[in-house]
Amino acid sequence: MKIDWKRNLAIAWVGSFFTGASFSLVMPFLSVYIEHLGTKPKEVELFSGLAISVTALAAAIVAPIWGNLADKKDEKL
Repeated sequence: MKIDWKRNLAIAWVGSFFTGASFSLVMPFLSVYIEHLGTKPKEVELFSGLAISVTALAAAIVAPIWGNLADKKDEKL
């Protein structure tokens, strides 16, 4: 079976674009949501920063693991 890499690249690009765009569109409203949850006004900035930082840190930690798994999967093809 021949793999159409151009089609796969286009699908991956579109998926990555919409994932990044949705993340970027949600972040400005995160502090409003945290405030709506009943957080004290002084703690809204802290929890907003933690939510964004923990997300970025988790992505940085997990990215090499996903890359390693992708490389192992690619060897089997």
